[in-house]
Amino acid sequence: MALLEKLAARGVPLYCLFEHILRFFCLPEANAIRLGAFRGIVISGDLQIMKPEREIFEFLLQRYGLVAAQTVFIDDNAPNVAAARDVGIHGVWFKNARQCELELEELLASP
Repeated sequence: MALLEKLAARGVPLYCLFEHILRFFCLPEANAIRLGAFRGIVISGDLQIMKPEREIFEFLLQRYGLVAAQTVFIDDNAPNVAAARDVGIHGVWFKNARQCELELEELLASP
């Protein structure tokens, strides 16, 4: 949650791709998540398209006018990260907050 807050404070555009909104709010850390930090939220279960299906990533890009090569997808599930990469999105496989932050810093520093 601290990393999410850091990114939001830096003005990094954040979007949420989640499978089911009910599962989202059942997470212990859900109360700490500031939904207002996200510029957009896609609930894949509502669309009947689930990660790691290519179409969900394409939908996210199209809905919010994002460029795949300028977008980063973070997930704790390696197949989901691989699927995002197949669409041209940078992928970060979340293992822990520090590792994720270091990888994001490297991507944000790239031209």
